[in-house]
Amino acid sequence: MNNLKNIINFSFQLSLVDIFNSFRRSYIGIFWISLTALAYIFCIGFMFPYFFSGNLVESIFHVSYGIIFWFFFSITLRESCDAFPLNQGLIFSQNISYMVYILQIFFKNTIVFLVNLTFLLIFILIFNININLLYFGLSIIIFFLITFSLAIIFSIVSTRYKDFSSMIGLMLQLGFILSPIIWNEKILGDNAWILKYNFFYHIISLVKFSFFQINYYIILMNIIYLIFFMLLSFWLYKFKSNRVPFWI
Repeated sequence: MNNLKNIINFSFQLSLVDIFNSFRRSYIGIFWISLTALAYIFCIGFMFPYFFSGNLVESIFHVSYGIIFWFFFSITLRESCDAFPLNQGLIFSQNISYMVYILQIFFKNTIVFLVNLTFLLIFILIFNININLLYFGLSIIIFFLITFSLAIIFSIVSTRYKDFSSMIGLMLQLGFILSPIIWNEKILGDNAWILKYNFFYHIISLVKFSFFQINYYIILMNIIYLIFFMLLSFWLYKFKSNRVPFWI
């Protein structure tokens, strides 16, 4: 138990150091990332109603929600693919649990996500948008656990198979385009059933239903993903992570 606590504590400290080093000599630091997200949100959010004859407030809320959660999900997975190669020196010189390097990435992006999330919460308060707090909290926990499980899987597999990280990058780009992140699923009309076969739609839409009627199909799919990815990540880390030094 103490060992796990030390791993988490050390990983969190490394993530803070990573953030500090990334924004050294910057006046606003981590908020540059939030400004980037806000630029996307307002540019796309204000354009969306004109293209699709939608409501401005609904459009900005939809885009802000999608981008904030997608940024966290996609950046965490992209960076996890390089978790071990980028720490090659430490892996060979220090006897540290490999989980530290994955948690470092996860904690760093979680901090950024929480900063960005404050803007979404402010928007919710300003426009008095209803929210199911219990479902919101539970769905974020499931969302985090799925993302973390995938980060473990991707970090190990991409170390073994060098083309895997490029494939993930391509899949995330396609996922961003084909999922209703900057566009609304309403425009699909009768063809909205296609989204049932979109993995990224299931993940990103999970928390969104905190603000609307709960979608039990989305919940079920994410619970299935969570169980599968957690079991797979546990198996890979337990039986394959010891091969990481030979794959780097």
